[in-house]
Amino acid sequence: MPVSSKPKVNGSTRRARPGGRSQRVGEAVAKATVAVLVRRGFEGFSIPEVAAKAGVNPTSIYRRWRNRETLLVEVLSAHADATLTMPDTGSLRADLVGYLQQAAGFLQTPFGSALLQLGALAMRRPELQPYRRTYWESRVRLIEALFARATERGEVRPGVDPAPLVERLFGPLYVRLLFTGQAIDTVQIEAVVDSVLRDTARTSRGARPARRD
Repeated sequence: MPVSSKPKVNGSTRRARPGGRSQRVGEAVAKATVAVLVRRGFEGFSIPEVAAKAGVNPTSIYRRWRNRETLLVEVLSAHADATLTMPDTGSLRADLVGYLQQAAGFLQTPFGSALLQLGALAMRRPELQPYRRTYWESRVRLIEALFARATERGEVRPGVDPAPLVERLFGPLYVRLLFTGQAIDTVQIEAVVDSVLRDTARTSRGARPARRD
């Protein structure tokens, strides 16, 4: 899994030369990061162990990422982007259900769990906040793309702003993961999607009517 070559929060503007040593080191560190996280968990994760597994000097990692949290959040954000693909079922409802199923599954892995912990940590770590915003904005953009396709199909009228709906779609997942500990299953995800689409029934003809007992 390649690591982004975008400028880092510490101000470095150097870019990896395609296929160069910097890119190879970045890929090795990213792979080692994932392996160490799976083995040790968030609390036991350490840069020296990552460096040893990647075959690089720890100072090389510290120069590029500063600390273990910035390394983790960058690698895990890239992992999330690669893992959470955009559904294309031909139905807005099915697309939203499919994506939320992917997101729920990812957030219950060691990678998703670590991202949740990093998100909470970012509230008191300013250097992590740009990553947190970038991660959330990428989720918003994907949902916007799903709505844009639905608009083209005639399911949603032009001009509908899906951004406010993203919190309503993802909120119940985070509540169950972080607070109640209740299971996240397809029934619950479908209920969340149907609730959002039902409340926007005038703009979304693709929502399935609520079931009647």
